[in-house]
Amino acid sequence: MNVAAIAIGLGAALGLGLWLLVALVPRIGRPRLAERVAPYLADISPEARRSLEPRAIDPAPVFGAVFGPAIAQARRGIVVLLGGNQVVAKRLRQAASATSVEQFRASQLVWAAVAFGAASALAAFAPGFAGMPAVLRVALPVLAAAGAAVARDLVLQRAARRRLARIGEELPTVLEFLTLALTAGEGMLDALRRIA
Repeated sequence: MNVAAIAIGLGAALGLGLWLLVALVPRIGRPRLAERVAPYLADISPEARRSLEPRAIDPAPVFGAVFGPAIAQARRGIVVLLGGNQVVAKRLRQAASATSVEQFRASQLVWAAVAFGAASALAAFAPGFAGMPAVLRVALPVLAAAGAAVARDLVLQRAARRRLARIGEELPTVLEFLTLALTAGEGMLDALRRIA
């Protein structure tokens, strides 16, 4: 099992490296007319300027095409296990986070993937885990991933609770200041601006 895991990892690294090297190789053949004329039109044509920019090698589209369905399925599973998106959106608002629900779910997935990878490496290579039954070594990464996703949700809940508690502590002071400003003759809008 250890040899197969190492072989799969090395094969994936070799494939990614070869793909990046092939992407760096320039095309062989005569350049097209648009490529030949582009340097002369770069002053007036944004399309020509874009064609003159160096090519960037980005493996993200390939990874998105290969792993996209699995990531989407994992996100749906997390939504089912940890509650709906409305609950998460409410907690994000309560925590005053600029993160969207999709970004939060992606961060949950990253936490779970990192925990899964760490637990898998631990179960496969740590000498203390060699004597464990195979069922426990297989279950350990899955449990670690689930625990990490739940931990990310608990971190958000804690941030929301802390902010709500802080708002609750400040509310009497704000109301007292608002009352003082209104009794001093200021309008509601000016009093709210002063408090803010």
